Amino acid sequence: MSSQLVWRCWMHEQGGRIVNVSSVGALVPEPNIRWYNGTKPAILPLTRQLAQELAPGVTVNCVAPGIIKTDMSRALWEKNEDALAATVPVKRLGLPDDISSAIAFLASDQAAYVTGQTLTIDGGITLGDGLVSGELA
Repeated sequence: MSSQLVWRCWMHEQGGRIVNVSSVGALVPEPNIRWYNGTKPAILPLTRQLAQELAPGVTVNCVAPGIIKTDMSRALWEKNEDALAATVPVKRLGLPDDISSAIAFLASDQAAYVTGQTLTIDGGITLGDGLVSGELA
């Protein structure tokens, strides 16, 4: 595991930040990608466990992206991007910059007091049927 290697080689003396990447598939089921999503929930407690074990010198956090417009997820969005975006409360799919900005924050000194957390970056998909239309009930 790379976290263990970097701990031994550097972080046990120098400290640092670890940012794991999971998926909203760890939080809600999605059709047709059960094998992919089946691996993602394990990252959440691993993040919390490492945050506890490596503190105080190392912070460990996680991001859980929704559908992000990347080559890897192209099969999920390419043929029906507009229809899929319409189901997202913010009415668009995620972009790589949405995730990289969050990772950069969690890896920075600005997040020095954040550890053991999972930041869901999904445009509101995990809200369920909440305020998808933007109207208050």
